[in-house]
Amino acid sequence: MRKSLFIPAMLLAACGGTETVPAAQAAASRPAVGANGIERAPAALVVDTAPESTTQMDTGAIVGSLSYPSEVLPAMRVCAFELADGASHCTSSVSGQHEYRIEGVPRGDYQVLVYPRDGSGAPGGYTGCADDLNAGCTAHDLRVVVVEAGKATYDIDPADFYAGNAAVDWPVEP
Repeated sequence: MRKSLFIPAMLLAACGGTETVPAAQAAASRPAVGANGIERAPAALVVDTAPESTTQMDTGAIVGSLSYPSEVLPAMRVCAFELADGASHCTSSVSGQHEYRIEGVPRGDYQVLVYPRDGSGAPGGYTGCADDLNAGCTAHDLRVVVVEAGKATYDIDPADFYAGNAAVDWPVEP
């Protein structure tokens, strides 16, 4: 004869369950033995561990550093623009914040720009000049950032604020 399996209410609560079962009801809801002799847990004791939605599994994150050609780092809005359809995914920073993270970005190819919130200047972009900011750099084309499902793409630093006329083709702030 098999012993019944019983999951105490405390264990259920520790695993993320929100319903507490009174002792009398718990005893009555112990697993029942099916026709094949295998015990079945009552529905109240089953903990669903599946993700809330499958779209969570299809997203990643973009992470990087913020800078600005000034002594003060203003509040910024950082946006990733999907190349296929132009959809944007943005996050905001506060003045003096040196890092950003955009969560929930669907997998795909993106361009990343940053917009000063105080209207103090042109946007900055993640370009070929972002690694070597100097007056002679002419690689102001926006780089493609690849986002993979379940992963973060790091070191995406939209630091090129010197694109001038090259920035005319950059996406506008949404």
